Amino acid sequence: MSSLYTLILFIALTRGGSIDYPFRDITLSWDERVDDLVSRLTLDEIVDQIAYGGRVTHAPAIQRLGIKPYGWGVECLRGDVEAGPATSFPQAIGLAASFSDKVVFQVARATALEVRAKNNNYTAHGDYGQHTGISCWSPVINIMRDPRWGRNQETYGEDPYMSGILSKAFVRGLQGDHPRYVLTNAGCKHYAVYAGPENIPESRFKFNAVVNNLGSNWSFHKKCTP
Repeated sequence: MSSLYTLILFIALTRGGSIDYPFRDITLSWDERVDDLVSRLTLDEIVDQIAYGGRVTHAPAIQRLGIKPYGWGVECLRGDVEAGPATSFPQAIGLAASFSDKVVFQVARATALEVRAKNNNYTAHGDYGQHTGISCWSPVINIMRDPRWGRNQETYGEDPYMSGILSKAFVRGLQGDHPRYVLTNAGCKHYAVYAGPENIPESRFKFNAVVNNLGSNWSFHKKCTP
């Protein structure tokens, strides 16, 4: 939940102008500003910020606090391709075939720059629809565990260690290097009801996925470029 509140704070700060609330005071710490903002939100307002903004519609504005609408669902797995013209990169499994965290980092950074640029343009024109924000639904950190699954291409493969290295590089590329502000928000997924063929041998809604890294034979750490 803290990441959501930080995001709401970011949206609130886009209005600019005089400091009329403590959460706009950049001399205060993030914790102080987030606590102040959250204390001013009603329960219904918090629910609406969570319920809307993904695939439904944008999260509604909160006029009394100067918070604008926001669409927090953006596909960034292989470029910002869902938000109009963009650089399109290979799917994640194709990027993993490079065996290079440097390549994955560069792809993520290029994607983040386009996502941020598009967000600036969309919001300047009052467009807060789907795929206009900076909250990326990427990377996919699921392990490819069965060739019959229909979304294997979204993963970095079957090896947990290599997937972890590439996922880390992708997150760093998306979020940037600034000590205080993010370029875009990375969102590692999926933690539930995912990563398996339908009903083989049982439904993905109830199977128990246990990942064991001890059997990995990769010497990937020797190939990685810092």
